[in-house]
Amino acid sequence: MEENNLNLQEQGVSLGDIFGWIFKGKIPGLIVAGILFLLSFIAIVFIVSPSGEIYEVQFDYSGIPGLNGGTYIDGTKFNYQDIIVEENVNAVIENNKKLYAEGKTNYDYSTIDLEKLFESNKFTIDVKRIYWENDNKDAEPELKATNYIISLPPKAFKSATLAKMFVKDLIERPLYKTQEMVETMDFKTNLDMYNSVLSFDTKLDYLKAQVSLLENGFNSFNGKVGGTQYTIDGKTYNFAAIVAGINDFLSSQNYSTMSAELRQIGYVNDKNLAKHRYEIQMDDLVKEEAYLNAQLTKVNETYTEAKKALESIGTGTVVTTDQVLSLLTQLNDTLLNKKTSLDSEILANKEEQRKLQIKIDALNTLSDEDNAAFKARLDNIYERLVIETETYDKVYKTITTRDMYVYYTNSNVITTTGGMSAMIKFGAPVVLAIVSFVCVAWVYGYLKSKKEEVKSEEVASE
Repeated sequence: MEENNLNLQEQGVSLGDIFGWIFKGKIPGLIVAGILFLLSFIAIVFIVSPSGEIYEVQFDYSGIPGLNGGTYIDGTKFNYQDIIVEENVNAVIENNKKLYAEGKTNYDYSTIDLEKLFESNKFTIDVKRIYWENDNKDAEPELKATNYIISLPPKAFKSATLAKMFVKDLIERPLYKTQEMVETMDFKTNLDMYNSVLSFDTKLDYLKAQVSLLENGFNSFNGKVGGTQYTIDGKTYNFAAIVAGINDFLSSQNYSTMSAELRQIGYVNDKNLAKHRYEIQMDDLVKEEAYLNAQLTKVNETYTEAKKALESIGTGTVVTTDQVLSLLTQLNDTLLNKKTSLDSEILANKEEQRKLQIKIDALNTLSDEDNAAFKARLDNIYERLVIETETYDKVYKTITTRDMYVYYTNSNVITTTGGMSAMIKFGAPVVLAIVSFVCVAWVYGYLKSKKEEVKSEEVASE
Protein backbone atom coordinates (compact mmCIF):
# COMPACT_ATOMS: atom_id res chain seq x y z
CA MET A 1 0.00 0.00 0.00
CA GLU A 2 2.74 2.47 0.93
CA GLU A 3 4.59 1.62 -2.28
CA ASN A 4 1.45 2.46 -4.31
CA ASN A 5 1.02 5.82 -2.59
CA LEU A 6 4.66 6.60 -3.18
CA ASN A 7 4.27 5.86 -6.88
CA LEU A 8 1.23 8.26 -7.14
CA GLN A 9 3.14 11.05 -5.46
CA GLU A 10 6.08 10.54 -7.77
CA GLN A 11 3.79 10.71 -10.78
CA GLY A 12 2.46 14.25 -9.73
CA VAL A 13 -0.89 15.83 -10.78
CA SER A 14 -2.09 15.12 -14.29
CA LEU A 15 -4.34 17.25 -16.52
CA GLY A 16 -6.96 14.59 -16.16
CA ASP A 17 -6.87 15.00 -12.37
CA ILE A 18 -7.51 18.74 -12.77
CA PHE A 19 -10.47 18.24 -15.09
CA GLY A 20 -11.77 15.58 -12.79
CA TRP A 21 -11.68 17.88 -9.84
CA ILE A 22 -13.41 20.65 -11.86
CA PHE A 23 -16.11 18.22 -12.96
CA LYS A 24 -16.74 17.15 -9.40
CA GLY A 25 -17.10 20.84 -8.29
CA LYS A 26 -19.14 21.99 -11.26
CA ILE A 27 -22.38 22.62 -9.31
CA PRO A 28 -20.98 25.03 -6.69
CA GLY A 29 -18.74 26.51 -9.39
CA LEU A 30 -21.72 27.30 -11.59
CA ILE A 31 -23.63 28.79 -8.66
CA VAL A 32 -20.78 31.10 -7.68
CA ALA A 33 -20.01 32.00 -11.31
CA GLY A 34 -23.66 32.83 -12.01
CA ILE A 35 -23.91 35.06 -8.95
CA LEU A 36 -20.67 36.90 -9.77
CA PHE A 37 -21.73 37.31 -13.43
CA LEU A 38 -25.02 38.92 -12.48
CA LEU A 39 -23.51 41.19 -9.81
CA SER A 40 -20.63 42.36 -12.03
CA PHE A 41 -22.89 42.87 -15.06
CA ILE A 42 -25.35 44.99 -13.04
CA ALA A 43 -22.50 47.00 -11.50
CA ILE A 44 -20.88 47.72 -14.88
CA VAL A 45 -24.07 48.54 -16.77
CA PHE A 46 -25.78 50.64 -14.10
CA ILE A 47 -22.94 52.07 -11.99
CA VAL A 48 -19.48 51.98 -13.56
CA SER A 49 -20.24 52.65 -17.25
CA PRO A 50 -22.87 55.42 -16.88
CA SER A 51 -20.50 57.52 -14.80
CA GLY A 52 -18.31 58.07 -17.87
CA GLU A 53 -21.05 58.36 -20.51
CA ILE A 54 -21.94 61.59 -22.30
CA TYR A 55 -24.77 62.32 -24.72
CA GLU A 56 -23.51 64.16 -27.79
CA VAL A 57 -25.36 65.96 -30.59
CA GLN A 58 -23.65 67.31 -33.72
CA PHE A 59 -25.61 69.68 -35.93
CA ASP A 60 -25.49 72.57 -38.37
CA TYR A 61 -27.87 75.38 -39.28
CA SER A 62 -28.64 75.16 -42.99
CA GLY A 63 -30.22 77.88 -45.10
CA ILE A 64 -30.80 80.22 -42.16
CA PRO A 65 -29.69 83.69 -43.33
CA GLY A 66 -26.81 85.16 -41.35
CA LEU A 67 -26.83 82.65 -38.50
CA ASN A 68 -23.49 80.98 -39.19
CA GLY A 69 -22.04 84.45 -39.65
CA GLY A 70 -23.02 85.48 -36.12
CA THR A 71 -26.22 87.45 -36.75
CA TYR A 72 -29.93 86.89 -37.11
CA ILE A 73 -31.70 87.98 -40.29
CA ASP A 74 -32.66 91.30 -38.66
CA GLY A 75 -29.01 92.09 -37.84
CA THR A 76 -29.16 91.31 -34.12
CA LYS A 77 -26.28 89.28 -32.71
CA PHE A 78 -26.38 85.48 -32.60
CA ASN A 79 -24.00 83.75 -30.18
CA TYR A 80 -24.07 79.97 -30.40
CA GLN A 81 -23.04 79.69 -26.74
CA ASP A 82 -26.37 81.27 -25.76
CA ILE A 83 -28.14 78.13 -26.94
CA ILE A 84 -27.42 76.31 -23.67
CA VAL A 85 -27.59 79.19 -21.21
CA GLU A 86 -29.96 78.75 -18.29
CA GLU A 87 -32.38 81.37 -19.64
CA ASN A 88 -32.94 79.37 -22.82
CA VAL A 89 -33.19 76.09 -20.92
CA ASN A 90 -35.89 77.55 -18.67
CA ALA A 91 -37.75 78.98 -21.67
CA VAL A 92 -37.81 75.56 -23.36
CA ILE A 93 -39.03 73.89 -20.16
CA GLU A 94 -41.76 76.51 -19.64
CA ASN A 95 -42.99 76.11 -23.20
CA ASN A 96 -43.00 72.33 -22.76
CA LYS A 97 -45.15 72.65 -19.63
CA LYS A 98 -47.90 74.31 -21.68
CA LEU A 99 -47.68 71.74 -24.47
CA TYR A 100 -47.64 68.84 -22.00
CA ALA A 101 -50.63 70.24 -20.12
CA GLU A 102 -52.53 70.59 -23.40
CA GLY A 103 -51.66 67.04 -24.40
CA LYS A 104 -49.62 68.18 -27.41
CA THR A 105 -46.49 66.27 -26.35
CA ASN A 106 -45.74 63.06 -24.46
CA TYR A 107 -42.46 64.32 -23.07
CA ASP A 108 -42.36 66.04 -19.69
CA TYR A 109 -39.28 68.26 -19.30
CA SER A 110 -40.12 68.99 -15.67
CA THR A 111 -38.54 65.60 -14.85
CA ILE A 112 -35.14 66.86 -16.01
CA ASP A 113 -32.72 67.27 -13.11
CA LEU A 114 -31.31 70.76 -13.73
CA GLU A 115 -28.74 70.47 -10.94
CA LYS A 116 -27.22 67.40 -12.58
CA LEU A 117 -27.52 69.05 -16.00
CA PHE A 118 -25.42 72.06 -15.08
CA GLU A 119 -22.98 70.44 -12.62
CA SER A 120 -19.39 69.44 -13.44
CA ASN A 121 -19.36 71.41 -16.72
CA LYS A 122 -20.68 68.42 -18.68
CA PHE A 123 -23.36 70.50 -20.41
CA THR A 124 -21.28 72.24 -23.07
CA ILE A 125 -21.35 73.48 -26.65
CA ASP A 126 -18.46 73.79 -29.07
CA VAL A 127 -18.09 74.79 -32.70
CA LYS A 128 -16.00 73.36 -35.53
CA ARG A 129 -15.61 75.49 -38.65
CA ILE A 130 -14.66 73.86 -41.95
CA TYR A 131 -13.16 75.97 -44.77
CA TRP A 132 -12.80 75.33 -48.50
CA GLU A 133 -9.30 74.45 -49.65
CA ASN A 134 -7.56 77.29 -51.47
CA ASP A 135 -4.24 77.21 -53.27
CA ASN A 136 -3.83 80.92 -52.69
CA LYS A 137 -2.34 81.16 -49.20
CA ASP A 138 -2.96 84.92 -48.99
CA ALA A 139 -6.66 84.66 -49.84
CA GLU A 140 -9.28 84.96 -47.11
CA PRO A 141 -10.47 81.43 -46.23
CA GLU A 142 -14.04 80.73 -47.37
CA LEU A 143 -16.32 79.05 -44.85
CA LYS A 144 -17.66 75.70 -46.06
CA ALA A 145 -19.61 74.50 -43.03
CA THR A 146 -20.09 75.15 -39.34
CA ASN A 147 -20.63 72.15 -37.08
CA TYR A 148 -21.86 72.65 -33.54
CA ILE A 149 -21.43 69.99 -30.85
CA ILE A 150 -23.53 69.87 -27.68
CA SER A 151 -22.66 67.49 -24.82
CA LEU A 152 -25.10 66.55 -22.04
CA PRO A 153 -24.81 64.36 -18.91
CA PRO A 154 -27.16 61.33 -19.21
CA LYS A 155 -27.82 61.27 -15.47
CA ALA A 156 -29.92 64.44 -15.81
CA PHE A 157 -32.51 62.60 -17.93
CA LYS A 158 -34.78 59.65 -17.39
CA SER A 159 -34.11 58.39 -20.90
CA ALA A 160 -32.08 59.08 -24.00
CA THR A 161 -35.30 59.88 -25.87
CA LEU A 162 -36.20 62.60 -23.37
CA ALA A 163 -32.70 64.05 -23.72
CA LYS A 164 -33.02 63.99 -27.53
CA MET A 165 -36.35 65.84 -27.56
CA PHE A 166 -35.10 68.41 -25.05
CA VAL A 167 -31.85 69.21 -26.86
CA LYS A 168 -33.69 69.40 -30.22
CA ASP A 169 -36.00 72.06 -28.79
CA LEU A 170 -32.97 73.98 -27.53
CA ILE A 171 -31.12 73.74 -30.84
CA GLU A 172 -34.12 74.69 -32.96
CA ARG A 173 -35.00 77.85 -31.01
CA PRO A 174 -32.82 80.05 -33.35
CA LEU A 175 -34.58 78.41 -36.31
CA TYR A 176 -38.04 79.25 -34.97
CA LYS A 177 -36.89 82.73 -34.00
CA THR A 178 -35.64 83.37 -37.54
CA GLN A 179 -38.88 82.03 -39.02
CA GLU A 180 -40.83 84.45 -36.83
CA MET A 181 -38.59 87.31 -37.96
CA VAL A 182 -39.17 86.43 -41.60
CA GLU A 183 -42.94 86.19 -41.13
CA THR A 184 -43.06 89.62 -39.47
CA MET A 185 -40.81 91.35 -42.01
CA ASP A 186 -42.49 94.40 -43.55
CA PHE A 187 -41.61 95.36 -47.12
CA LYS A 188 -44.14 98.20 -47.25
CA THR A 189 -42.16 100.79 -45.26
CA ASN A 190 -41.46 102.97 -48.31
CA LEU A 191 -45.11 102.75 -49.36
CA ASP A 192 -46.27 103.68 -45.86
CA MET A 193 -43.93 106.68 -45.89
CA TYR A 194 -45.30 107.68 -49.31
CA ASN A 195 -48.69 108.21 -47.67
CA SER A 196 -47.25 110.09 -44.71
CA VAL A 197 -45.51 112.91 -46.64
CA LEU A 198 -46.90 115.78 -48.74
CA SER A 199 -43.96 116.77 -50.92
CA PHE A 200 -43.99 115.28 -54.41
CA ASP A 201 -40.19 115.19 -54.29
CA THR A 202 -40.21 113.04 -51.16
CA LYS A 203 -43.05 110.87 -52.44
CA LEU A 204 -41.06 110.15 -55.60
CA ASP A 205 -37.97 109.31 -53.54
CA TYR A 206 -39.93 106.66 -51.61
CA LEU A 207 -41.33 105.21 -54.83
CA LYS A 208 -37.79 105.00 -56.25
CA ALA A 209 -36.61 103.18 -53.13
CA GLN A 210 -39.47 100.67 -53.44
CA VAL A 211 -38.78 100.06 -57.14
CA SER A 212 -35.13 99.35 -56.30
CA LEU A 213 -36.12 96.97 -53.48
CA LEU A 214 -38.44 94.98 -55.74
CA GLU A 215 -36.09 94.77 -58.72
CA ASN A 216 -33.11 93.68 -56.61
CA GLY A 217 -35.27 91.31 -54.59
CA PHE A 218 -36.90 89.50 -57.52
CA ASN A 219 -33.58 89.24 -59.36
CA SER A 220 -31.94 87.69 -56.28
CA PHE A 221 -34.43 84.79 -56.29
CA ASN A 222 -32.86 83.32 -59.44
CA GLY A 223 -29.85 82.06 -57.52
CA LYS A 224 -31.94 80.78 -54.61
CA VAL A 225 -34.35 78.55 -56.53
CA GLY A 226 -32.01 77.42 -59.30
CA GLY A 227 -34.15 78.95 -62.03
CA THR A 228 -36.12 81.99 -63.14
CA GLN A 229 -39.46 81.00 -61.68
CA TYR A 230 -41.08 79.42 -58.65
CA THR A 231 -44.50 77.88 -57.99
CA ILE A 232 -46.49 78.55 -54.82
CA ASP A 233 -49.92 77.03 -54.23
CA GLY A 234 -50.20 76.12 -57.89
CA LYS A 235 -49.29 79.59 -59.18
CA THR A 236 -46.00 80.11 -61.01
CA TYR A 237 -44.08 83.35 -60.52
CA ASN A 238 -41.56 84.21 -63.24
CA PHE A 239 -39.15 86.69 -61.68
CA ALA A 240 -37.80 88.18 -64.93
CA ALA A 241 -41.35 88.65 -66.22
CA ILE A 242 -42.41 90.38 -63.00
CA VAL A 243 -39.49 92.83 -63.18
CA ALA A 244 -40.14 93.45 -66.86
CA GLY A 245 -43.81 94.10 -66.09
CA ILE A 246 -42.88 96.65 -63.43
CA ASN A 247 -40.53 98.47 -65.80
CA ASP A 248 -43.10 98.48 -68.62
CA PHE A 249 -45.67 100.04 -66.33
CA LEU A 250 -43.17 102.64 -65.10
CA SER A 251 -42.40 103.54 -68.71
CA SER A 252 -46.10 104.03 -69.40
CA GLN A 253 -46.13 106.60 -66.60
CA ASN A 254 -42.95 108.36 -67.87
CA TYR A 255 -41.33 107.45 -64.58
CA SER A 256 -37.80 108.25 -65.76
CA THR A 257 -38.64 111.93 -66.47
CA MET A 258 -40.58 112.67 -63.28
CA SER A 259 -37.62 114.04 -61.31
CA ALA A 260 -36.75 116.46 -64.11
CA GLU A 261 -40.42 117.51 -64.43
CA LEU A 262 -40.53 118.33 -60.73
CA ARG A 263 -37.46 120.55 -61.07
CA GLN A 264 -38.57 122.31 -64.25
CA ILE A 265 -42.34 122.64 -63.80
CA GLY A 266 -42.62 122.62 -60.03
CA TYR A 267 -45.53 120.26 -59.40
CA VAL A 268 -46.77 120.36 -55.82
CA ASN A 269 -49.24 118.38 -53.76
CA ASP A 270 -51.13 121.46 -52.52
CA LYS A 271 -50.69 124.77 -54.39
CA ASN A 272 -52.00 126.97 -51.58
CA LEU A 273 -49.90 125.23 -48.96
CA ALA A 274 -46.83 125.36 -51.20
CA LYS A 275 -47.34 129.06 -51.89
CA HIS A 276 -47.63 129.78 -48.20
CA ARG A 277 -44.50 127.73 -47.47
CA TYR A 278 -42.54 129.47 -50.24
CA GLU A 279 -43.54 132.89 -48.90
CA ILE A 280 -42.33 131.95 -45.43
CA GLN A 281 -39.05 130.64 -46.85
CA MET A 282 -38.56 133.80 -48.90
CA ASP A 283 -39.29 135.98 -45.90
CA ASP A 284 -36.71 134.06 -43.88
CA LEU A 285 -34.13 134.45 -46.63
CA VAL A 286 -34.75 138.21 -46.89
CA LYS A 287 -34.38 138.58 -43.13
CA GLU A 288 -31.23 136.53 -43.19
CA GLU A 289 -29.84 138.69 -46.00
CA ALA A 290 -30.56 141.85 -44.01
CA TYR A 291 -28.84 140.39 -40.97
CA LEU A 292 -25.79 139.38 -43.01
CA ASN A 293 -25.58 142.80 -44.62
CA ALA A 294 -25.74 144.45 -41.20
CA GLN A 295 -22.95 142.20 -39.99
CA LEU A 296 -20.94 142.99 -43.10
CA THR A 297 -21.39 146.73 -42.54
CA LYS A 298 -20.03 146.45 -38.99
CA VAL A 299 -17.14 144.34 -40.14
CA ASN A 300 -16.34 146.82 -42.92
CA GLU A 301 -16.33 149.71 -40.47
CA THR A 302 -14.11 147.91 -38.00
CA TYR A 303 -11.88 146.70 -40.80
CA THR A 304 -11.51 150.28 -42.13
CA GLU A 305 -10.51 151.57 -38.70
CA ALA A 306 -8.02 148.75 -38.18
CA LYS A 307 -6.56 149.35 -41.61
CA LYS A 308 -6.12 153.07 -40.88
CA ALA A 309 -4.37 152.23 -37.62
CA LEU A 310 -1.98 149.92 -39.41
CA GLU A 311 -1.29 152.52 -42.11
CA SER A 312 -0.61 155.18 -39.50
CA ILE A 313 1.85 152.85 -37.79
CA GLY A 314 3.51 152.23 -41.08
CA THR A 315 4.06 156.01 -41.69
CA GLY A 316 5.32 156.54 -38.16
CA THR A 317 2.62 159.06 -37.14
CA VAL A 318 1.60 156.95 -34.13
CA VAL A 319 4.06 155.59 -31.59
CA THR A 320 3.26 152.02 -30.52
CA THR A 321 4.93 148.87 -29.30
CA ASP A 322 5.56 145.71 -31.31
CA GLN A 323 2.84 143.93 -29.29
CA VAL A 324 0.20 146.47 -30.28
CA LEU A 325 1.30 146.26 -33.90
CA SER A 326 0.93 142.44 -33.79
CA LEU A 327 -2.58 142.65 -32.31
CA LEU A 328 -3.69 145.14 -34.94
CA THR A 329 -2.31 142.91 -37.70
CA GLN A 330 -4.19 139.89 -36.32
CA LEU A 331 -7.39 141.95 -36.04
CA ASN A 332 -7.02 143.09 -39.63
CA ASP A 333 -6.56 139.53 -40.85
CA THR A 334 -9.51 138.27 -38.80
CA LEU A 335 -11.80 141.00 -40.05
CA LEU A 336 -10.72 140.38 -43.62
CA ASN A 337 -11.57 136.65 -43.26
CA LYS A 338 -14.91 137.50 -41.67
CA LYS A 339 -15.70 139.91 -44.48
CA THR A 340 -14.89 137.26 -47.09
CA SER A 341 -17.08 134.72 -45.27
CA LEU A 342 -20.02 137.10 -45.05
CA ASP A 343 -19.69 137.98 -48.74
CA SER A 344 -19.90 134.26 -49.52
CA GLU A 345 -22.96 133.72 -47.28
CA ILE A 346 -24.74 136.69 -48.86
CA LEU A 347 -24.12 135.32 -52.35
CA ALA A 348 -25.46 131.90 -51.29
CA ASN A 349 -28.50 133.57 -49.77
CA LYS A 350 -29.22 135.44 -53.00
CA GLU A 351 -28.89 132.21 -54.98
CA GLU A 352 -31.44 130.53 -52.69
CA GLN A 353 -33.78 133.46 -53.20
CA ARG A 354 -33.33 133.19 -56.96
CA LYS A 355 -34.19 129.45 -56.96
CA LEU A 356 -37.14 130.00 -54.68
CA GLN A 357 -38.43 132.79 -56.88
CA ILE A 358 -38.35 130.39 -59.85
CA LYS A 359 -40.54 128.01 -57.88
CA ILE A 360 -42.92 130.81 -56.96
CA ASP A 361 -43.16 131.95 -60.58
CA ALA A 362 -43.71 128.36 -61.75
CA LEU A 363 -46.39 127.88 -59.13
CA ASN A 364 -48.23 130.96 -60.32
CA THR A 365 -48.34 129.60 -63.87
CA LEU A 366 -49.04 125.97 -62.92
CA SER A 367 -52.50 124.78 -63.95
CA ASP A 368 -54.56 122.67 -61.57
CA GLU A 369 -55.16 120.12 -64.33
CA ASP A 370 -51.45 119.54 -65.01
CA ASN A 371 -50.70 119.33 -61.31
CA ALA A 372 -53.50 116.79 -60.75
CA ALA A 373 -52.27 114.72 -63.69
CA PHE A 374 -48.79 114.48 -62.20
CA LYS A 375 -50.23 113.45 -58.83
CA ALA A 376 -52.30 110.77 -60.58
CA ARG A 377 -49.16 109.34 -62.15
CA LEU A 378 -47.53 109.12 -58.73
CA ASP A 379 -50.59 107.42 -57.27
CA ASN A 380 -50.78 104.98 -60.21
CA ILE A 381 -47.20 103.93 -59.61
CA TYR A 382 -47.89 103.62 -55.90
CA GLU A 383 -50.91 101.35 -56.49
CA ARG A 384 -48.96 99.10 -58.87
CA LEU A 385 -46.07 98.82 -56.39
CA VAL A 386 -48.51 97.85 -53.63
CA ILE A 387 -49.61 94.86 -55.73
CA GLU A 388 -46.04 93.87 -56.65
CA THR A 389 -44.93 94.23 -53.03
CA GLU A 390 -47.62 91.80 -51.90
CA THR A 391 -46.29 89.31 -54.46
CA TYR A 392 -42.71 89.89 -53.35
CA ASP A 393 -43.68 89.46 -49.69
CA LYS A 394 -45.28 86.07 -50.40
CA VAL A 395 -42.48 84.77 -52.62
CA TYR A 396 -39.68 86.02 -50.34
CA LYS A 397 -41.11 84.49 -47.18
CA THR A 398 -41.91 81.18 -48.87
CA ILE A 399 -38.48 80.79 -50.49
CA THR A 400 -36.58 81.97 -47.44
CA THR A 401 -38.33 79.71 -44.93
CA ARG A 402 -38.52 76.59 -47.12
CA ASP A 403 -34.73 76.02 -47.01
CA MET A 404 -34.26 76.72 -43.31
CA TYR A 405 -33.65 73.62 -41.22
CA VAL A 406 -31.31 72.04 -38.68
CA TYR A 407 -29.06 69.31 -40.08
CA TYR A 408 -28.15 66.61 -37.56
CA THR A 409 -24.99 64.61 -38.31
CA ASN A 410 -26.50 61.47 -36.78
CA SER A 411 -29.93 60.32 -37.99
CA ASN A 412 -30.84 59.46 -34.39
CA VAL A 413 -29.83 63.02 -33.39
CA ILE A 414 -28.17 61.91 -30.15
CA THR A 415 -25.23 59.54 -29.64
CA THR A 416 -23.59 58.17 -26.50
CA THR A 417 -19.84 58.57 -26.06
CA GLY A 418 -17.49 57.58 -23.24
CA GLY A 419 -18.33 54.85 -20.77
CA MET A 420 -17.68 51.19 -21.75
CA SER A 421 -18.31 49.40 -25.02
CA ALA A 422 -20.91 46.66 -25.27
CA MET A 423 -18.14 44.05 -25.60
CA ILE A 424 -16.53 45.14 -22.36
CA LYS A 425 -19.88 45.42 -20.58
CA PHE A 426 -20.68 41.80 -21.40
CA GLY A 427 -17.19 40.37 -21.78
CA ALA A 428 -15.82 41.40 -18.39
CA PRO A 429 -18.58 39.62 -16.40
CA VAL A 430 -18.19 36.52 -18.61
CA VAL A 431 -14.44 36.35 -18.01
CA LEU A 432 -15.00 36.87 -14.29
CA ALA A 433 -17.62 34.09 -14.28
CA ILE A 434 -15.35 31.65 -16.12
CA VAL A 435 -12.39 32.31 -13.85
CA SER A 436 -14.53 32.05 -10.73
CA PHE A 437 -16.14 28.82 -12.01
CA VAL A 438 -12.78 27.20 -12.67
CA CYS A 439 -11.32 28.29 -9.34
CA VAL A 440 -14.33 27.32 -7.22
CA ALA A 441 -14.97 24.04 -9.05
CA TRP A 442 -11.28 23.10 -8.91
CA VAL A 443 -10.92 23.84 -5.19
CA TYR A 444 -14.24 22.20 -4.34
CA GLY A 445 -13.48 19.13 -6.52
CA TYR A 446 -9.94 18.82 -5.14
CA LEU A 447 -11.13 18.93 -1.52
CA LYS A 448 -13.90 16.45 -2.29
CA SER A 449 -11.38 14.08 -3.95
CA LYS A 450 -9.06 14.31 -0.99
CA LYS A 451 -11.86 13.43 1.39
CA GLU A 452 -12.73 10.45 -0.78
CA GLU A 453 -9.08 9.31 -0.81
CA VAL A 454 -8.91 9.56 2.97
CA LYS A 455 -12.08 7.50 3.33
CA SER A 456 -10.84 4.89 0.89
CA GLU A 457 -7.53 4.61 2.76
CA GLU A 458 -9.36 4.19 6.05
CA VAL A 459 -11.53 1.45 4.54
CA ALA A 460 -8.47 -0.25 3.06
CA SER A 461 -6.52 -0.15 6.33
CA GLU A 462 -9.38 -1.85 8.11
